[in-house]
Amino acid sequence: MKQEMIPLLRKGVEWAEAEYKKPWIDRRWWQNQYQTTARELAAAMLTRMGVRHVIPIKQQMQVAANCGTCYCMAGWLGQELDPRYAFREVVDDVHVAAFVREQMGFTPDEAGRLFDGSNSITAVRRISEEIAGEPL
Repeated sequence: MKQEMIPLLRKGVEWAEAEYKKPWIDRRWWQNQYQTTARELAAAMLTRMGVRHVIPIKQQMQVAANCGTCYCMAGWLGQELDPRYAFREVVDDVHVAAFVREQMGFTPDEAGRLFDGSNSITAVRRISEEIAGEPL
């Protein structure tokens, strides 16, 4: 990893940890989902379980206290490095994970471990500190 990128990685971990402390419906960190609101994610999960929605998703989003795009670590780092990634995961035919890996100087293994959708918030910090080679 590029040493000059450690402060950004630290900021990303701190952001994810702060988001994790919020009620899940208001979180903007969602490691296994890019570019959706937690309310949309919940609606999709309920739909998969066969539950019908009483309130249309667009109306739910209008009343959400903290609506907006949700990010995994790759998405958050990507939109910090290039604002065009704030609402798209592919810009100029480059996926956000590949863009962040290149910009941050991650090896493919480091990026794969950090961006894994099954990471818990604890794993995000641990892996980030392993990559940085120092406590964040």
